[in-house]
Amino acid sequence: MSTVTAAQRQVLKGVKEAPALVIFLIFVSEIGLNWLYVNFLIEPFSVPASLTDGLVQPIFVLSFLKVAFIILGVVLWIGKFHNHDLGATFVKFRTGIITAFFLWAFLQLCMIGIGALSASSGALFTGLTEKNPLFYLGTFTLFAFSKALYDEVIYRGLVLPQFHIKARRFINLPSHYTLTIAIVLSQIIYLIIQMPLISTAHDGESSLGLTFLSLFLLSLLNAVVYIRTHNIFVSVGIHALWFYPLFIVNSSIQQEYLIAAVGLGLLALWPMLPKQDKRKRVWPTQEQRIR
Repeated sequence: MSTVTAAQRQVLKGVKEAPALVIFLIFVSEIGLNWLYVNFLIEPFSVPASLTDGLVQPIFVLSFLKVAFIILGVVLWIGKFHNHDLGATFVKFRTGIITAFFLWAFLQLCMIGIGALSASSGALFTGLTEKNPLFYLGTFTLFAFSKALYDEVIYRGLVLPQFHIKARRFINLPSHYTLTIAIVLSQIIYLIIQMPLISTAHDGESSLGLTFLSLFLLSLLNAVVYIRTHNIFVSVGIHALWFYPLFIVNSSIQQEYLIAAVGLGLLALWPMLPKQDKRKRVWPTQEQRIR
């Protein structure tokens, strides 16, 4: 076992380390809820969807349950965490909304350009006629504050920093290497835990492997974004836009284009990661988090 040097301890300053029991309870609780959902709860959780004409989808109900039980119960109550420990202060909420809006606008411009280059420009602006704008906005909002919020708070706001703390403690490597290890490992675990839900929701029209690749790229992108911004709401906005990006443009644009665009975004963001061996912190201090 390697020792942690004084310089390495500076990287950990301001990060609250979660007890192993809390991380264990998070994983066990989510695996258990996913299993119950896939085997027993899909049908009863579909009742709100039938009553709201598909607005309140079953996965939203499951995610609200996870937010209440795992985030409020396990993380905040048992783990004694606070919202600023997870990059979720109310001050940052406004920044997250503004960022999500500009990302949405940029995504529409990109998709319009892709559609024009792929000779499908004639069908570009049919999104508004195919979808009720209020229904779309409601679905987007419900997804953002259920599934996207839960995934980002747990896997980017909590699990990723905890994995980095453990990596710095047990692996004697420069911080940017242990940060990379923490990012990849935490997102692989996220993907594994999501497998039952992904397989159940898979419609068979697209490749299941492509769906897993898409989700893995999304999780990597959001991990890098959270490291740069320390604002979980920015990651929530990106997560929601990933699944509900088509408001103006037609949904016939292939998913591979979206994956390629996000992959390029990830490559653009990656070089901006702070180099921790130059005594820069990965995670904000207590004073920085509560501002």
